[in-house]
Amino acid sequence: MYISSDVCPQSHPFLSSSVDFNRISNNQLYTTSISFDSGFYSLNYSITSCPDNTKLFLRETATVCIALFLFEQPLCNTQLEGSGLCKNNNGTLTGPANSDEYDYIQAQTKLFFNTSNPEKFLYLMYWIDGISLAGKKNYEFEDPTHNGTANYKWAPNSPTFSGLGYCLYNPNPNGLYISDDKCNSISFQKAFCWRGAWCQLGNSFEIV
Repeated sequence: MYISSDVCPQSHPFLSSSVDFNRISNNQLYTTSISFDSGFYSLNYSITSCPDNTKLFLRETATVCIALFLFEQPLCNTQLEGSGLCKNNNGTLTGPANSDEYDYIQAQTKLFFNTSNPEKFLYLMYWIDGISLAGKKNYEFEDPTHNGTANYKWAPNSPTFSGLGYCLYNPNPNGLYISDDKCNSISFQKAFCWRGAWCQLGNSFEIV
């Protein structure tokens, strides 16, 4: 691009619109936005924070705070109650939107098995976002920011079911993968327990 040496350009030749620089530290997102218009630079600095006991992740279309919430009584419960658990915490059901989130979910799953299993079930599962519609691998979601099942890692031969009335959970008893079962599943003897739900909560945004 040719730039005259004696005439100021009306717009910045390399900065045609705003540019954001993001940095995550101590579970906070620090964003610096730089824009250029009519010969002037504008710089804005903001901090996005998450509630306690949640984890901040930067998705393609949103900054989210995710957390695992447990049922109190009964200890094992349905997908509908899992959705309600998220709503009671001002959130929605969610699922992994990228590999970092998936890895975090699996790590927390292992941790909670050791710390939140008073009945000593063999397997603890947690509801994630996704309730089946007609057909196979066709789901309705509460959270529009995780790109559906694009980043869901399925257990072998999963999803098992097709048609209405099936919901997604993590992990599958055979490994740290995602599978499906009836939405009204609660527990089975001392083997399986749907212990809680993965939720996405709102964040606080501050311009400084």
